[in-house]
Amino acid sequence: MKFNLFLLLLATLLAVGSSQQQKTYTIRDPKSKLYWAADKTNHIGLQVAGAKWILTTAPGGFTISPSNNPDLYVTYKGNGNLLTLEGNISQLNQEWIFVPSKASEHAIQLVQHSNQFANIGNNGFIIAGTNQLGWIFEEK
Repeated sequence: MKFNLFLLLLATLLAVGSSQQQKTYTIRDPKSKLYWAADKTNHIGLQVAGAKWILTTAPGGFTISPSNNPDLYVTYKGNGNLLTLEGNISQLNQEWIFVPSKASEHAIQLVQHSNQFANIGNNGFIIAGTNQLGWIFEEK
């Protein structure tokens, strides 16, 4: 009887633990079909093989972190500047919302400055700008 109770408790704990794993996503540009990935300097750019990202609920929206280093967050550094990965320096510069732009696309908008979105710079790096570019989130 005690053994059956133990097995039931163990099965319940395993079910609860596995259901609370965070989902990961890739973020893809629908035009180039390239994905977000961070380079060695923690700048985010487009690559053929993208990174997996974790979207975590924050007070005003979501934070975006690489799944292999969830203590870093996509950080806004000003209009026209590269988005970078940094530790939790300023929650306001690291909170984003996802605005539907087309059927399966969402613009990535900064909560602090509603006119700032994730855009593609001339060199393929992700920058902040006023263009409401759509991205595709693919669950992995």
